[in-house]
Amino acid sequence: MLPLDGITVLDLSTMYAGPGTATYLGDMGADVIKVEQPNGDDSRALGTSPFLAKNSRFYMAVNRNKRALSLDLQNQAGKDVLYRLVRDADIILHNFRPGVAERLAVDYTTLSDLNRGLIYVWMTGFGSRGPYAQKQAYDNIIQGYAGVYDSRMKRYGDPSGAGTFIADTAAPMVLGLAIGAALWSREHTGRGQIVECSLLGSALLSQASQWISSGRQSDREAPPEPEIPEDCCPTFACKDDQFLTVGLITDHEWRAFCHALGREGLADDERFAATDARARNRRDLADELAPLFLERGRDEWLGLLADAGVPSVPLTLRTAMKDFPQAVENDLFARIAHPTVGSTVHFNVPVQLSETPGTIRRPAPMFGEHTDEILQDAGYSVDEIRDLHLNNVVA
Repeated sequence: MLPLDGITVLDLSTMYAGPGTATYLGDMGADVIKVEQPNGDDSRALGTSPFLAKNSRFYMAVNRNKRALSLDLQNQAGKDVLYRLVRDADIILHNFRPGVAERLAVDYTTLSDLNRGLIYVWMTGFGSRGPYAQKQAYDNIIQGYAGVYDSRMKRYGDPSGAGTFIADTAAPMVLGLAIGAALWSREHTGRGQIVECSLLGSALLSQASQWISSGRQSDREAPPEPEIPEDCCPTFACKDDQFLTVGLITDHEWRAFCHALGREGLADDERFAATDARARNRRDLADELAPLFLERGRDEWLGLLADAGVPSVPLTLRTAMKDFPQAVENDLFARIAHPTVGSTVHFNVPVQLSETPGTIRRPAPMFGEHTDEILQDAGYSVDEIRDLHLNNVVA
């Protein structure tokens, strides 16, 4: 038995954050039905990919453990199919911009009349209100607006993003918690509710500590304030052209680090003796120690630092991570067999429950792969399904 056995999710969302939320629910046992309109989820063909038949790596990463239904929601017959599914569903999820759900007649008022226990999950870009509510949002667009680009420009002189998704990965975690709370609330009240989350809010949450400040207005000309722990985790090149990163956040770690390097006199240097000083003078610290790290190989340094109790790790190539013993021993990756792509490596279920652990049971579906199966489960006859196909309501 899986934790969410018996829970049905209708996933109308596209791209990354919304589908990722539904995938996590599927990992925990929910029956997730991916409802795609006739043109399909844009993420299927997103970016360069070795995969064929509209199965990009972006799409495959956030659409496992789902069945796929192609459905034209511009057509009244398509709406009627969705309404029938809604009556038996627990959760519906979409990321339409404000006003779209109302135009399609899939808004909360309409659907909750069909199912008073429905949990209606709405992922927005900039939030449902305000001057940017109608703006199209992608992760990097949100990073630019949420201050990530500005922070990096101050620090590195280059207004660039973080190099990975921030809002798109944070939002599903936040939504997963909120959906769990809504399900628990329904156990007591019998009623569903709207659960709303924005990419903007998720990106701001990922920088939560930076909003606790003196209230001084940001000035692009002013030097950046030190960021802890980022500025206390320097990276060094070693003799063998390999790199390592060390954590020097606490004063105890700093003193142990100096001892391991044989530079005890540096421990009381006023530029580095306190955490905020190390953060503020991070470049001086890197310049001071860079020549020393070039005297030994990376693994030798890692051994010395580990013996001294200093947090340190080798810099790892992303493509090599899946084969590292730490990842293998903790089952962080899994292989999934796909009917057209073959065997693919995926990040495994991100959390494990000791008694009812989540599992990966099926790969990301092909477009409309389970349409007939889902319609049959909903009580449609063979003749009714044929008519829906003939009228291009489903595919």
